[in-house]
Amino acid sequence: MKLYRAIASSPNLKPGGLHAYDGHISDADPEIRKAACNAAFAPVAKLRYELQSADLRVPRVVAGGSPTFPFHACRADVECSPGTTVFWDSGYGNKLRDLDFLPAALVLTRVVSKPGSNRLCLDLGHKALGSEMPHPRVQFLNLTDYNALTHSEEHLVIETADADRFEIGDCLYGVPRHICPTVALHSSATVIENHEIIGSWKVAARERRLTF
Repeated sequence: MKLYRAIASSPNLKPGGLHAYDGHISDADPEIRKAACNAAFAPVAKLRYELQSADLRVPRVVAGGSPTFPFHACRADVECSPGTTVFWDSGYGNKLRDLDFLPAALVLTRVVSKPGSNRLCLDLGHKALGSEMPHPRVQFLNLTDYNALTHSEEHLVIETADADRFEIGDCLYGVPRHICPTVALHSSATVIENHEIIGSWKVAARERRLTF
């Protein structure tokens, strides 16, 4: 309240409202997740009421993370701020079964060598795929059973009984486990519609820089 009042009374500042992020709430059970979301949002609703009662304008309330998106979407006076739901990924897709979003972003990788009868070396290293999560860091659409052996800057070596199906140069299409850092590893995203390339999107986060 004190901070909001100070902003509102400043000649050079104007409060835009409240922003509440609850990305830590990600229980697989939607009922448990909903209860935790409502409990976390209660102080935000209380603060908004107190601010408005003190004649302080609250233009908007932005709330939520991707797992709590459906609960905040039911609040008529709240704007949602989901991130992963835009592209979706295999991490949330496998955990949050109640959210039926479809993956909209894939990584394309090629077989660059076959270092064993049951192994494939792919050009899908840390520089192309978010790697802060444990394996599996990608869920391939055209290869359902594999184990990651090594993951370096440039390559991902996997072991699979289906290795004989692939030749050097063949492509695999994968849904990243964590799409957010994966997107930021690429300067642009190729946009495909109806199996045709129709353009590209520049990834602004790739050019992040500090300013003073």
